[in-house]
Amino acid sequence: MLIWNNKRIEHEREAMEYKENILNFTPEDVIRQHFKWINNRNVIGLPLTIYGEEVKLSRRNFRNIINIELISMSEVTDERTLNWLRGSPRFPEKEKFYDIEIFIVRFDVSRRQEIGFSDGINEDFYIMVRENADSPWLIYTLIRAI
Repeated sequence: MLIWNNKRIEHEREAMEYKENILNFTPEDVIRQHFKWINNRNVIGLPLTIYGEEVKLSRRNFRNIINIELISMSEVTDERTLNWLRGSPRFPEKEKFYDIEIFIVRFDVSRRQEIGFSDGINEDFYIMVRENADSPWLIYTLIRAI
């Protein structure tokens, strides 16, 4: 019980520090922090990287992850890929956001059960949004890279 309380205190402290600097983070910083918090099981901080209800990591999937490691990320600039992503029903409405950036994110994951994606190296498109010039970058949704 003491270990859980210490872990919770640490998670609360990390989340508080993140909130204090949230406007200074780039989309890449947010993605890095997102992976860190998934790996550390920080359920307090994780929602600070996600836009509204658009992306949910269910408790079952969260507990299912043994380890997840960010390998690389790069901004998507290829017009063909951008057009394909914009055609997705999961793509955000452009009028609703001040800025939208898209990253291809490569990661290595180990899980107890294969649900949603396979163990090993995976790639997802991370769609990052911010509502105005004074709001933080957040993960709007993930689209599976094929």
